[in-house]
Amino acid sequence: MRDGDSVDGFKINFSPSGPGAGDTFLLEPVAQAAVDMKRVLDTASGIAAASPITASTHVNNKGSATIGTLYAVNSSLNTAQAPMTITFGAVDPADSARRLYTVTLADGTALTGSWRSGQAIGNDAANEPNAATPINLGLALSLNGVPREGDQVSIDPTRFPASNNGNAKAFLNIQNEPFIGRRVQSDGSITVGATINDAYASAMSEIGARVQGAVYLSGVSTSVAAEAEQQRSGQAGVNLDEEAARLIQFQQAYQAAAKVLQTAQTLFSELLKLSGG
Repeated sequence: MRDGDSVDGFKINFSPSGPGAGDTFLLEPVAQAAVDMKRVLDTASGIAAASPITASTHVNNKGSATIGTLYAVNSSLNTAQAPMTITFGAVDPADSARRLYTVTLADGTALTGSWRSGQAIGNDAANEPNAATPINLGLALSLNGVPREGDQVSIDPTRFPASNNGNAKAFLNIQNEPFIGRRVQSDGSITVGATINDAYASAMSEIGARVQGAVYLSGVSTSVAAEAEQQRSGQAGVNLDEEAARLIQFQQAYQAAAKVLQTAQTLFSELLKLSGG
């Protein structure tokens, strides 16, 4: 490792000189995170659940477009630019799948763009990076349905925060954001990450697979050890039943041999009597 190298997203700088041979360093970026945690809210009313802006469609619209979501996405959002009006125009001559639109700010400034189905309006840096004149209003407006030429959408400052849950919905939307494991490459591109649910499911699946593998290998090791012990006992151990049977066999053989000697002794004595008579 050299001074300034990046490891797993951390850039390490050594000062005043680099590490020496044998030096070790332990990185614990979140080990003490819970130490300073404390409750700062005592009531739910302290949660900023409302969005600073609200969108609505005009009653005279002829298309099927309705408001999907409206989120504040970066610091470029300026509520002083509201009310804003988004007016949809004709089909984009360069792409028939798109429709031109104009955003008119409160001061009369007009910004033009090209919209396609599924695209959020108001943050071209993320949704339309190749736009000729990127629009960055610090918001992201998504529509359901399709607008027609002349249809309008108004974006106004939120007048009744108590009845608005835009920020809460944006927070909830984090569950669908693939930010876990996302990394910036050397060329500036960003790798595809995973959502919280997908990352959790993947982690649980990997842990489960490892546990099952460990249990299986433990069972195999136990079986191999038991078989090895059985073979060792068969070669070097003593079977008491088998040894007792062998002792009885040897005893009977000894008794049979004694009978043979006794019979031979009796025959020899009788032969001596006959020869002496």
